[in-house]
Amino acid sequence: MAKGYASVLDGPGALGGAVNLVTIRPTKEAEAEARGTISFDNDGDYQGYTGFARLGTKQESWYAQARYSRSFTDHWDLPDDFTPTATEDGGERDFSRSRDDRLNLKLGWTPNATDEYAINYTRQEGSKNAPLHVSDALSTQRFWSWPQWDIDSMYFLSTTSLGDKVTLKTRAYRTGFDNLLRALDNRNQNSQTLGRAFNSYYDDEAWGGSARVEADLGPLAQLGVAAHYRRDRHVEWQQSFPAGSTEPKQTNLEDTYSLALENRMAVAPAITFTLGGSVDWRDLRRAEEYGAVPGRTGSVLFSYPIKDSRAWNVQGRVDWTVAQDTELHASLSSRTRFPTIFGRFSSRFGGAVSNPDLDAERATQVEVGGVKRLGDVTLEGAVFHAWLDDAIIAFPFIYRTCIAAVVCTDNAVSQSRNVGKSEQTGLELSVTAVLSDAVWAGANYTYLARDLDDPSIPAFHPTGVPRHKGFAYVDWTVTEGVSLVPNVELASSRWTVNTAGTRYYRTGAYALVGLRAEYRVTDALELSAGGRTCSTANIRWPMGSPNRDGGCSSACRVNIDAERAGEFPGPFHEHSFYQPINRPTVRRAPPGRARCFRTGRGNCPRRSRHRPCAG
Repeated sequence: MAKGYASVLDGPGALGGAVNLVTIRPTKEAEAEARGTISFDNDGDYQGYTGFARLGTKQESWYAQARYSRSFTDHWDLPDDFTPTATEDGGERDFSRSRDDRLNLKLGWTPNATDEYAINYTRQEGSKNAPLHVSDALSTQRFWSWPQWDIDSMYFLSTTSLGDKVTLKTRAYRTGFDNLLRALDNRNQNSQTLGRAFNSYYDDEAWGGSARVEADLGPLAQLGVAAHYRRDRHVEWQQSFPAGSTEPKQTNLEDTYSLALENRMAVAPAITFTLGGSVDWRDLRRAEEYGAVPGRTGSVLFSYPIKDSRAWNVQGRVDWTVAQDTELHASLSSRTRFPTIFGRFSSRFGGAVSNPDLDAERATQVEVGGVKRLGDVTLEGAVFHAWLDDAIIAFPFIYRTCIAAVVCTDNAVSQSRNVGKSEQTGLELSVTAVLSDAVWAGANYTYLARDLDDPSIPAFHPTGVPRHKGFAYVDWTVTEGVSLVPNVELASSRWTVNTAGTRYYRTGAYALVGLRAEYRVTDALELSAGGRTCSTANIRWPMGSPNRDGGCSSACRVNIDAERAGEFPGPFHEHSFYQPINRPTVRRAPPGRARCFRTGRGNCPRRSRHRPCAG
């Protein structure tokens, strides 16, 4: 995971870094692995399970692999001191059941020591319920379920050496997303007869590819050039009740391009300087909606105005190897993120109107950090500051709808606009240590101070992320084949907001204490058990969503290959995907390194939100 500075060659949108997703490939002529975990709540009742199985083979010039996993959650428990409400009686959290199945097939060709060509297929099928808000009135609850949450993806990855100094890497992919959101009449989820009930369908597809050339032309010219293309097609429609009528399908179609150039220069034996830049542009081909249009009566299928966007990115980084055990780095970047189709055109369940003119957000970041190794102890740290301009804010707006020429209604909604500004300052520290042949330990700490100016809400606070967060663990090999891993996670309070978006307040701090025990029965069989508990119960983030109570689990892992049972199945696949991290934006916070704000309002039955497919 590249936190903060990320190469422009990886593609557009990485304001705060990029997650590099890698997959295991087989390294033995025949190998197999299976894992299973059963979870229990604090009362010892069955809570769910996960299962995983993998078969693989590596031949002289090709390899193949099949993987299947399943995750099922029957329920999870609320804290013992949770106070029952009209919508939640405590104990097992109502409507917390979920299921996920995933199949992955991989076939690769390795004609020589440097080249590789792989094709992968992944199919994921899921379903889940939506737990009710524990403090909102029963009449305002959303009785929702997602019986279909399915993704399928086909992608091709290649690495080709073009001589001793030039490498070509390509990828091509197609990803589909099929989703059904059902809104029902009541908590029994057995009828759709009221006006707030609906079935909302998504049929999304993304396809695209990239080509990347890396050339080693000498100490001052380690050059990289990349081109990216992606097409997103989002189709949605809704069946509304009590009439049961189905609206026409609405389609959004958009192309995104990026050209990037990066050069790495060894300006001194111990100092390298990396400079990169890119140009991104987005062409909106089609943007449709079904609904009320000012000046017209009834609901109609209409098209939004079409607007394309352009953006530039530039960044630099210096790496200095001070000594064999000391490394320092400093970086400065200015990166952009285009708003999604959701950000520009979603009605947010009737609480917002579109803004086709929405521009990209821009983040300017500076970071200084380093690594110091003191024998068996490794220290890492970084300080950073980010300025976010043209932040996308949900701005109050009056939207007029008419059911007749002289019968109109003014609706108080919001509209996404580039009117916000933000600054974030952070510190990250971590230490890992080998205390003995049998004991490893580690800890990390993050401090993050955020300030966002939202001109529409004077009392606004960025929500969802604590200012202080820490984690520590010890990995102790008690005896041969037996190990214990105690750990603790600490976090300070964080801001949250009520459903109406009118009241901001802090949740409580918490400490999560966990323990995992592992026992290697043989080289091919490993058993484990674990659990965790929360020292501060009944915390809610966001509002209306109490934290889950601790629990325990037991697991079994079996490893088999033709040469040596139990051996780890080999190095990670060198090919990968990159998922942008919007470190300083108002959208999402990456796991483990909280960065971001989150806002959003709207409480009406129309969904109209876009979930982009992941390449």
